[in-house]
Amino acid sequence: MSTRDRILAAARQLAQTQPPQDISLTAVAQAAGVSWPTVRRYLGNKQQLQAFLAQESPQVDQPLDTRSRILASAQRVFAQQGYAGATLDAIAADAGLTKGAVYWHFASKIDLFIALLRQHRESPLHVTPEQVQQLFAQLGPAAAIKTLVTQQLEYAQAHPDWCRLAMEFYIQSRQADVQQVFQDMDYQGELTGLITILRQLQDQGWLNASVDAQMLETYWSALVNGLILNYIIDPETVDLTAEAEAITQLLWQGLKPIE
Repeated sequence: MSTRDRILAAARQLAQTQPPQDISLTAVAQAAGVSWPTVRRYLGNKQQLQAFLAQESPQVDQPLDTRSRILASAQRVFAQQGYAGATLDAIAADAGLTKGAVYWHFASKIDLFIALLRQHRESPLHVTPEQVQQLFAQLGPAAAIKTLVTQQLEYAQAHPDWCRLAMEFYIQSRQADVQQVFQDMDYQGELTGLITILRQLQDQGWLNASVDAQMLETYWSALVNGLILNYIIDPETVDLTAEAEAITQLLWQGLKPIE
């Protein structure tokens, strides 16, 4: 168990038997087996500890609401200040909570960002092998590609702050903690799954079989991501929804089977 988890567990246990105003930083430190300064670093001063315990001590309906508030504030603060510039203090202030309340739910800034990543991985911006296979079977290749691209671009236009933030995060992929995020979320595994589906579609005669499937995936991603990047830089001159048709045609020229 990490130091943070021990402190939180100790605070929770004390809150089950004592009112928040009677619990001190020293008591939490003794219960957790850590130093008083360590508790202060995670939970703040005595007033912040009391506010934290009042918000988070065992109430069945509080944690989900608090967690949602933190995530909403995190997305706003990340969008305003960027991932590198954002701090947990700023996120806590935006949510109207203590820093300790944020630490109750998220171990670090990157842990909080991972939660946001997982939220957006359920969006149309993130295409899974299962979605590709289902749409091709239902609509046929040309219509399936148009549907997927349109969904991606419409989502990006509706959530420009998130797209900007995600690209900023991806650019930092050389950093060890960011690389670990991609490993934990099995980014390479999902990419391999998409490439496998494209190969199957090639074998079925629905896509151009003369081009390597990995290159087809790269071609698709480069077109969509490049257009989103242009929109982020200058949204006044790029209409993603209007250009979905043109992008689909470009994609289809490279993806359609050779007769």
